[in-house]
Order: sequence, then structure tokens, then C-alpha cells
Amino acid sequence: MHNHAIQISPIVAVIALSMFAAAPVRAQAQKPSTPNLKAIPAAEVKAMDACVSGVLDRLRQERASYRAVTPAVAKDCDAQLRAVLAAAIRVGQAGPCTSVDGCIELARGRAGDEATLEFQRATVRR
Repeated sequence: MHNHAIQISPIVAVIALSMFAAAPVRAQAQKPSTPNLKAIPAAEVKAMDACVSGVLDRLRQERASYRAVTPAVAKDCDAQLRAVLAAAIRVGQAGPCTSVDGCIELARGRAGDEATLEFQRATVRR
């Protein structure tokens, strides 16, 4: 059996923060349209990357369907996603979001979507 670790591109950039690039025009006028990931503490970013990588590796080993990715990431990486979102809010990189609870559902959806795409790409590369 081969151990093909799924390589995550800077998935957190897309996962937790891509939703803010599509912020309403009024919010974009007040904040940069692209979040500055370097402003977010590296520990939170690394923890999210590690969590998503672990989930994708596990799902690949289980030969799971891509449909299993979104719920697995939402369940298994909730604490890490909340930490990244909270850090982004603290440093002013969360667009219109002012509270984790106010944006977590959107972040979960985006995290799942992006992780699913990464899972599918890795599956095709094998």
C-alpha cells in the first residue's frame, strides 16, 4: 500500500477567508478585497492546514466519496476553523465579519467546498 499524503495548497487562504473577497461592495471599500494571511498568526493557520490534511488523508485511505469531505471537515476541524476565523477578525482580515458565530456557517461551507476540490484533485493525481 502506498502512502500518498495529500498536499494541501494554502487551503486556509481559500477556506476560511475566501468568503471575504466576495464581501459586499460597501465592505470592500472599507477593507482590502484580499485578506492578508501573513497578518493571521501562523499557529492557527498551521493547525487548520494540519486538520484538513488529516481529514483528507483519512478519507482517501477509507476510499470515501467526495461527498464525505464537507461534513467531515465541518465536524473534525470546527475548532481550528473557529480559531482561524477569530484570528482573522482580531487582525481586521475578516471582511464584514465581526463575530465567529455570525460567519461560521459560511466558513464551514467554504471550507468544505475547497477541501472537496482538493480531495478531488488529489484523487485524480494518484
